Amino acid sequence: MKTITIVCLLLLTIFLLASCAEDAIMFFYNDTDSMTEIRVDNVNHELPAYQTLERKWELTSQAFSVSELPVSIRIKEKLFLFSQQYTVVLRAGSRVYKSIEPDAGSLKICNESSSPITEVYITPRTSSHWGSNRLAGAILPNVCISWNLTEGYWNLKVVSQWGDQYIAYDQRFFIGHLNTYYIYDWKTQGSSEEIKNEQLPNVESIDTRIEQIF
Repeated sequence: MKTITIVCLLLLTIFLLASCAEDAIMFFYNDTDSMTEIRVDNVNHELPAYQTLERKWELTSQAFSVSELPVSIRIKEKLFLFSQQYTVVLRAGSRVYKSIEPDAGSLKICNESSSPITEVYITPRTSSHWGSNRLAGAILPNVCISWNLTEGYWNLKVVSQWGDQYIAYDQRFFIGHLNTYYIYDWKTQGSSEEIKNEQLPNVESIDTRIEQIF
């Protein structure tokens, strides 16, 4: 009887200490209309529009503990999408789903004039000053540059190397919508006037996040 008890205790101990491998899985769904670049644990992936990326990690679980793994995620900036960087802690057997969705409106300036554009100022309409120049270099003739903006109303000022200026106030930006400004010898054509004349809902406050994309 004593032997049986000892054997049972040994078997119970082995059972409690035994571990088994269980996959932790992450799913990334690209809910945008273009390719998205994702970096998962220092490995780059290109995820086509409306497609899913699946990554697996083999982790172990025991009777009274489950192994955990921090996974670093970085999503690259693109049109209508701010860059994102965060860490997810995975556990053995876990399933994590991440949807990548547009979170920005975009502004595009196209220089169709004969003069380089040397200054661009983009500021919330509630701001009392223009802030810093958003350009690191000039926008040459026949070149376009874009920025991502949070949804809301923004003011825009564009300056040529000769000091010519184009200023547009109270420009409305929507998530997933592109406002394009064409500079023709310091007159503009494009979506700005159409958007300004639409009857649009009021926005009391906006975030001031802004990033430049080329």
